[in-house]
Amino acid sequence: MANAIRKTRFRFWLWLIALVGVIVPRRLRADWRQEWEAELRYRELLLADWDRLDWHHKLDLAWRSYEAPSGMRSGCSLKDWRTTLFQDLRFGIRMLLKKPGFTMIAVFTLALGIGASTAIFSAVNPILFEPLPYPNANRIVMISEARREGGRNDGTFGTYRALLERSRSLTRLAVTRRWQPTIIGEARARTIEGQRVSASYFSVLGMSPAMGRDFMDADDQLNGPKVAILSDALWRRRFGGDGDIVGRQVSLDDNSYTVIGVMPREFENVLAPSAEVWLPLQYDRSLPPQGREWGHHLRTLGRLGPGASRDQAGRELDQILQ
Repeated sequence: MANAIRKTRFRFWLWLIALVGVIVPRRLRADWRQEWEAELRYRELLLADWDRLDWHHKLDLAWRSYEAPSGMRSGCSLKDWRTTLFQDLRFGIRMLLKKPGFTMIAVFTLALGIGASTAIFSAVNPILFEPLPYPNANRIVMISEARREGGRNDGTFGTYRALLERSRSLTRLAVTRRWQPTIIGEARARTIEGQRVSASYFSVLGMSPAMGRDFMDADDQLNGPKVAILSDALWRRRFGGDGDIVGRQVSLDDNSYTVIGVMPREFENVLAPSAEVWLPLQYDRSLPPQGREWGHHLRTLGRLGPGASRDQAGRELDQILQ
């Protein structure tokens, strides 16, 4: 019975040594396990004859058992880990220097992968993972049109007009499209990112200019006034943060526009993060709503009214667009 107990205990300690050995550096692992297994066998033999040992051997066995944990830790101490790490780094550097062609390809591939991953995360992070940086952002909805064969299209101006007239679940609606004007001035001409937007764009987002005023419905009419709103970054970079910028003229695509406002520095334009200037859409509302002139090129967003849910708004929009 005693022999069976000792064998079971012996197997347990062998299993424990194998488990702990995983964290020991690979180059030291075999010697470490061999040393500890030999030590374990020696102690098991001594314990089997414990009653026949003199006091000197008993004290020696007790003392070596006390020091065992520190001995085990010494094989995986911070100093050993540091030594192993530096050795591996030196070996890796030597191998890379021996094969410069492979090294250049590996570095280029890593840089390309890291850069692409960073760019993709920067683009999707504010949309998928972080809450939108607007007041009551959970009330803002994006609207698109479903295709029969699957997928979704951007909206048309005709759809936007129909929703404006008939929707009751959305208190405000807006549309926007990308625009890349060339800004001309005292500095060299430069193409910048911008947006053409309906007059309600910033109000749907719950934002307003830090200087000047927002767009009005009168601005968003065919042949309406040539007015523009600047981003804080463009105002500081191109106009030196001029406090009298409102009312000044800015040349965009060889046309002169009056600056009516500057957005706050903290404004994050999630739909077009790089946009630096906004102009009214100024579409011709006399054209037929379903005319072929419009096309699917407008991103549509709205703000839910009090008490309206997304499901309710979705059912209403489906009925309107049938």
